[in-house]
This record gives sequence, C-alpha cells and structure tokens, in this order.
Amino acid sequence: MIEADVPMIMRIGFGFITLIFIVAIILLFRKTRNKVSLFLFGIQWGFTTLSFHFLLDALRVSPWNTPLYTENVSYSVGLCGIFWGLSICFMLIGIHKSVSVSKTAKK
Repeated sequence: MIEADVPMIMRIGFGFITLIFIVAIILLFRKTRNKVSLFLFGIQWGFTTLSFHFLLDALRVSPWNTPLYTENVSYSVGLCGIFWGLSICFMLIGIHKSVSVSKTAKK
C-alpha cells in the first residue's frame, strides 16, 4: 500500500512535465524543418503516458478488494515496462532523425 496522496502528487508532476513537453514541441515545431522527428516525439509521449497510466494502476490496486492482487500488479507493471520501452525506442529514433537531418542540412 502507498500513501493516499502519492497518486495525486505523481499526476501533478506528470502534468507539469506534460506542460513542459508541449511548450518544447511548439517551440521546436517553429524552428525545425524536420517535422517527422517531432511526430516521433509525439508518439514517444503517447507511450510514456500509457506507461504512466499502468504504473498508477499498479500502485492503486488494493490487496483487500482484488482477488488476484499479485497477478494484477504484475500485469500492470509488465505493461508499464513494455510501453516505457517503446517510448524509449521512439525517442531514440526521433533523436536520430533530428541529428541526421541537422548534419545533412549543414552541408
């Protein structure tokens, strides 16, 4: 079990990071010519959001109200890891696309 305020604090933190992400994407959208890399970062953020959802789901499960407590937590943690891994893959692809375009643009 976790403290009752932890999910709310995590949501506030995630919302703050989301706001920073949106501002950064808007600023980069104005400055970059490579819109594909920004689209990849958007997909990355979608997978990060799904990962966060499953992390919160794993933290919210109550052992007293759930007959398959450990199975539900394992399922949520597993999905959290899968979506986080996909998020990192799309972030790395987006970084690669951003860097490779900037190198060719300098020539």
